[in-house]
Amino acid sequence: MSTSSLASCTSDGTTGSGPNGLPVNIYNASKDMTYDKCPRCKIQYDCIKRANVTKIPLILNCKHTVCEDCIKRMCLSNTMMCPICKEKFSVFRSQIESLSDLFQPHFALIGQLVWVKNSTSKKPMTWVSTGVTLGNRQQMRHLGSDNIDELDFEAEANSEESDDDYEKVQLSLVFDKCAEHSEQFVNIHCEECYATFCSYCFIENHAGHKATYLYKLTDSEMTQLDKLKTDIEVVLAQLLVSKKKVKQLKTFDISDVEQDIKSYFAELHAKLHLAERNIRKRLSAMDPEVADLDVINTTLKSGIHRVTQLLNHFNMINTRQLNVRALFEEAQDVKDISCRLVSEQETLRPIEFVADVFEDIEDVVCLKNICSVEYSLLPIEDWSKAQEKFELEQIRRKSDSQKTEPIPEAPTAIVKSFKHVENQAKKFNEGKIRVVVTHINDLNSFYIQKYTTLDSLKEMNGAIGKRGRKRAGMEEFKKGGIYGVSYQTKNSCHWRRGKVIDIFNNGENIIYKVNFIDYGNSQNVTKDRLKELDLHTVKRPPFAFECKLTNPEARVFDDKVHLLLPQIIGQKELYLTFMHPQSSRVTVYEVELLVAASNGGFISVRDLLNNTSPLVPDAKDSLLLTELKLFKNGKRFTVGQEETVVVTYVRDPFYICVQLSHNVKILQKMQADLEKFYKDTPVISCIPVVDSDVIVKYSDEFQGNWHRAKIISVDVASKKVGVFFVDWGQSTVVSWSNLRLLTENFIKVECQGIIVKLSDIERLDTSQNWTEEATDFLREQLNKNKECRMVASGVEPLQVALFQLCPLSDICLNSLLVESEHAISTGTISQTVFWPHAIQELPQDDDDMSYQMMKKSEEVIMDGYEDIHLMTGLKLQVYVIRFDSPDLIYIKFAKYKETEDEMHKEMQIHYSKSKLKTRSSWKQGEHCIVFDEDHSDYFRAVIKSASDSNNYVVYLYDHVRELKVSKKIIFELDPYFRSYPCYICKCRLTNIRPAGDPGKWSHTAIEMLEKIFNTYTTFHVKKIEKNTNDKMIGVIMWYSVTTPAKALQPAKIKYVSINQSLLESGLAFSASSLTNGPSAGTEPNNCDDSDIEKNKKQNWYDIICEDERYKDADKPDMHDMSQVKEEICIITQQSWPKPFKFKSKEFDATLTCVVDQGIFLIRTEDVQNLYLDVETEMNDAFESATLLSNANSTWKVGDMCTIAYDGKWYRGSVLELLEDDTVSVEMVDFGSEHVVPIKSLYKNIMFPDIPTLVNKIQLYDVHSSYGHWRGEDVDKVLRIVTDQVRVEIKGDKDVEVPLAEIYLDNGLSLNDMITQVCPHMKRRECSVVLGSVDDLDVSVDDMSKDATSEKTSAKLNGGYTYVWVPSSFDEKQKMFVAGILKWDLTYNVVLSSAEDNTKTPEFIRLCETVQMHVGNQANLSKIEIDTACICLHPQKNTWCRAMVYDVDSLKFGFVLAFFVDYGMVEMVPISSLKEIRSDWLEFPVHMQIAAINVQLLQNNQAEYMLAQLNNLHGKSVLVEVVTEVPLKVHLYDDKALCYQKFLDNGIMKAL
Repeated sequence: MSTSSLASCTSDGTTGSGPNGLPVNIYNASKDMTYDKCPRCKIQYDCIKRANVTKIPLILNCKHTVCEDCIKRMCLSNTMMCPICKEKFSVFRSQIESLSDLFQPHFALIGQLVWVKNSTSKKPMTWVSTGVTLGNRQQMRHLGSDNIDELDFEAEANSEESDDDYEKVQLSLVFDKCAEHSEQFVNIHCEECYATFCSYCFIENHAGHKATYLYKLTDSEMTQLDKLKTDIEVVLAQLLVSKKKVKQLKTFDISDVEQDIKSYFAELHAKLHLAERNIRKRLSAMDPEVADLDVINTTLKSGIHRVTQLLNHFNMINTRQLNVRALFEEAQDVKDISCRLVSEQETLRPIEFVADVFEDIEDVVCLKNICSVEYSLLPIEDWSKAQEKFELEQIRRKSDSQKTEPIPEAPTAIVKSFKHVENQAKKFNEGKIRVVVTHINDLNSFYIQKYTTLDSLKEMNGAIGKRGRKRAGMEEFKKGGIYGVSYQTKNSCHWRRGKVIDIFNNGENIIYKVNFIDYGNSQNVTKDRLKELDLHTVKRPPFAFECKLTNPEARVFDDKVHLLLPQIIGQKELYLTFMHPQSSRVTVYEVELLVAASNGGFISVRDLLNNTSPLVPDAKDSLLLTELKLFKNGKRFTVGQEETVVVTYVRDPFYICVQLSHNVKILQKMQADLEKFYKDTPVISCIPVVDSDVIVKYSDEFQGNWHRAKIISVDVASKKVGVFFVDWGQSTVVSWSNLRLLTENFIKVECQGIIVKLSDIERLDTSQNWTEEATDFLREQLNKNKECRMVASGVEPLQVALFQLCPLSDICLNSLLVESEHAISTGTISQTVFWPHAIQELPQDDDDMSYQMMKKSEEVIMDGYEDIHLMTGLKLQVYVIRFDSPDLIYIKFAKYKETEDEMHKEMQIHYSKSKLKTRSSWKQGEHCIVFDEDHSDYFRAVIKSASDSNNYVVYLYDHVRELKVSKKIIFELDPYFRSYPCYICKCRLTNIRPAGDPGKWSHTAIEMLEKIFNTYTTFHVKKIEKNTNDKMIGVIMWYSVTTPAKALQPAKIKYVSINQSLLESGLAFSASSLTNGPSAGTEPNNCDDSDIEKNKKQNWYDIICEDERYKDADKPDMHDMSQVKEEICIITQQSWPKPFKFKSKEFDATLTCVVDQGIFLIRTEDVQNLYLDVETEMNDAFESATLLSNANSTWKVGDMCTIAYDGKWYRGSVLELLEDDTVSVEMVDFGSEHVVPIKSLYKNIMFPDIPTLVNKIQLYDVHSSYGHWRGEDVDKVLRIVTDQVRVEIKGDKDVEVPLAEIYLDNGLSLNDMITQVCPHMKRRECSVVLGSVDDLDVSVDDMSKDATSEKTSAKLNGGYTYVWVPSSFDEKQKMFVAGILKWDLTYNVVLSSAEDNTKTPEFIRLCETVQMHVGNQANLSKIEIDTACICLHPQKNTWCRAMVYDVDSLKFGFVLAFFVDYGMVEMVPISSLKEIRSDWLEFPVHMQIAAINVQLLQNNQAEYMLAQLNNLHGKSVLVEVVTEVPLKVHLYDDKALCYQKFLDNGIMKAL
């Protein structure tokens, strides 16, 4: 393993990156590199921002470095290009002032600039630790330097000699980042996969594997690591001491030896002075021989560098999530490196003074000249001298107030030299001590016990309790004596030591008042609760000592404040610090009480009692004591970035918390682990501290009961804590008792909550907060689907657009707030509610002339052409099957595609399995089935002609092509398939004619049309005219051009008229729309003047009433205009005639009014034109007429009238007479109600014989969960509805108020949109297809005109008796799912009316009967789908009742059998099928197969969907029957569909 190295900075300003993407180290760059100057302005970079100019180095996307000032200048001049590589970059105007947020600063270069600015030596910066601290210097004085204060550890550790004669050893620690999650460090090792991952990868892909957490050690390992750190500090000190010794040896000075001699002889008698003098003389004559120490010196330097780096990483444990496991392993290796300088001669000096025990001193005291000294380095563990082992043991034994291990004896000189170690231990022992408060009188008198003495006290009390109850006389229990006393409470009794402090008689008994000396409290007891103690127990000192709380600030506390003390310290770790040295003369100790805090520090009880917020806790006592902290969310966003998120909390539109969808499963797993771990965990044993991380118990309907949180406020008086839930964004106040300490198990996953605000909106009143209505509306919308698409529009703060995910178009919640009048728009994002998805890709460019003409006309039309046909009426999507010219185009309507595909599929199955019938000869015009060998499919056809006796020319009318085939592959057409109509329509482009020869289109026009049909795939048409004779419709045809959706821009679909394209390209001329269009290849018919005049004379009322639908109506002869009362008159007629009935079920209409309960009032196109005529004539007539005075007119409910309203005249009817001379009336041609003054009503009326010109319809399949529509529902409808709509009536069109599907002019279903803007509105059925064509007579070819039979089911029930008879009229029924089957892209469900019917006695007897008589049954002779039989079960190896399910493999001798009693489908050989007896059919069947009424839209999700649906196996569901034959159902879990989320995500759609 190796650390992430820093590479160099290139001379052109490029910032490279190391293995982990870190900036490269500029200090390794060559001297001639100009990394300190901007490549554009050539001015040196700066490390701080200044008022006039900012030269901060920023890294562009191309990895080149340019100063911020130059980037700003390039943005302002609109020349955003790298000055080095010329790569362009983009910056929005709003981002110019925050370039440092958009481009990463070059931190390595900035750091160098800061260092150079503050450095005097101008040497490159070294990235190593500062070495041993000053405190450690005192601990290491013993390591061999007599004058250790002169040894500068920091300077020695960081010193660099000019000759780089050793290689710096890089610390072998790996802090790699995860490849999948680039912002996460690798910190978990999977024991099963032998690889390391980040926390996210482990939870996603290795859940359940045995793992080692590299960022945390066990308690024992952490203790050992702490000791290793101490050892390594000793190693560093020894390395530095050895290095200094080597330096001294290289220039050896005999003064050291002289000092040894002086010290030795100072201890001897004066008689040695002579020997000393002689020795000195010999020493001066000796020539020392110093060995070569260069190799030793190089090794020492390398070791110092390595250990210094290691200690530097120790300091990062509490601030970074490091690979502590690797640090631990490295520390073990470094601990054993050779660091002590020794020699084989057991001495370091080349000259040594030797003294032995002697009588002749001159003979034994001498100087020894050691030649060729051999030096080496040994690890600490190899030290053999007792003194050195003792020294190391002293350093290892750091102070611990609760540990009093004996220290081994050592020589006096050693103890003296290590006096500083003992002083440090003593200082710590006088520091914090863990205690327990046993009794409180007040703040100036309370009793405590040391936590370390609790076991001894418990043992002594136990011995007192076991001591015999020897009671003595009254004179034996004296005042001041110490005895065993039974301490009794309401629920317990314990024996303790007690001192008798008073004796008195209460009249009945002698009472002894005792003080429990080990607890501090007192109690009155009787004689029977006392016992004598042995002398040893009596003489033991009290375990409790009296204390008072220090008060240096002389704070004034309330008299009863001490009553709060038990609440504060109860069930918490309590520590004590003596304010003065302990003494036997002190009876009451002044102390500071400290309570352990939630972040690892301590809080003063004095501050808590003063009702102050907890201060910053005291510093921790150990460097390696790590506070468990949650890691902040590392996700970074850029403008335009899209994410799928789950909304977890909404405070208001400017404070929304979201989670990334791909992390939701990880968070859910962690929530489950939290629930399991903390459910029975004791209450927190510390004081909550602001900004510390904890676990909170708080019940939420969606988020669970246990949450990770950060403490944001603490109320000591009320014991309440304000917390912020970091994973879902809510803040709340909870009791202290709801807090739990955070454990290392739950810090692996970073905080998941991301706070965002909706962009481009503002409050209605900016001086006020968001209204509750706005927030409730937003929550209501988000509750429909918590998962949304989020697009970032701003970074600081994070501003976003939120979209509800819908199949065709997403709904922008920002815009929805504006539309619902809860906010105002401040930008473009909030101005569009529906954001359609992109439909098709833009076509590739083509050099062909016809393509260029098409694109040119397309540009002209899209640029400014106003298409009146596009803005009114309904356009229907079609498929172009074939075309000959603009006058003959064959199309199919998209609405019928599914039906036709289903028919084609059934036809292939039927004719591939059935015995086909052919004929020896065929007549022209006969219908048949033809096998097309090129496509290997069967097609419907009609005989066109006989080519010869064996071959015929047939016309495939479903595909508009002819085919010459042999009569052998022509078969009879089954009536079932003949019942399907032909879905081909003939149409022509209306309102245009050829630009060349009359009636003949040019080749260029046909080529351009061909290019359009080949380039685009989505086409829409609108019917303009109909030619009944040729069964052809005249249409306007459009193709759609889609602008792909962008992050903050919806996909835009523009429709280009093909008719207009031909006109713009000059290939066609404009022609007026004719009643009967020309047939293909013929010249268009022209209307003569008489026809035009005839049409002018005939009004719209005449045209409407000529229709056959009014033949039976009670009306005047419209051809006799004298019968039509067009003059102003007064009549006695009581009511207006009823409105016209609808001619067809699909038509364009004008919307006039919206009333309650989803009722709409509309006018068809014909009625709208009639109304315009009536309106014009009424206004002209009444404006010029002299009306009778209405002052004395009397009115009653129902009277016909004319209403003067807003300067216009309307036909009306009186609804109600009100007070104040007002009346409620209905404008009968609009259906709207108004309150008007009574003087606005007139008895004079016009057109009394014309029916009311408005019809009522009601929204189909839209239901309110309230049971009725609310006023605000109508308001929302009015905001989205358009004046022109398309109506498709469902059911009977002749009822008074038919049900209808309404489509707006943009093609969207109003019925569907209502359910989106009104949450309580629901649809039981799925969305319907956009519109339909007028009667099928224009879309059905005459070849199928004689087909009248209806489609029936081809499958039978096999003769079984079913318990459940499905009906579409029944309510949902509870059924059991016995299995899920997949057939192509459809899914079938096996439903059972009973959970398990195979264990009943009746069914067991039936099975026994079948097994007994199966031998008598013949093999199944007729093998067809749904044929009942008995079949050998391949798994159970028994004969069971079954039914043939599929015969696709029949030619291979196999079929699929459905075992009706077990709900299984198995492939079986046909030899396993036998006839079934009729009495076996009578036993009821509980299983049925039904098709789930959905269609898969994403084929690649087919297997995934099958796996998800299989989760329903064995569960009970509610079944809604959609169709009975074939049986199709919907499955519900309570109220929602079981697969609703897949419908919402667009994976499948409901049919």
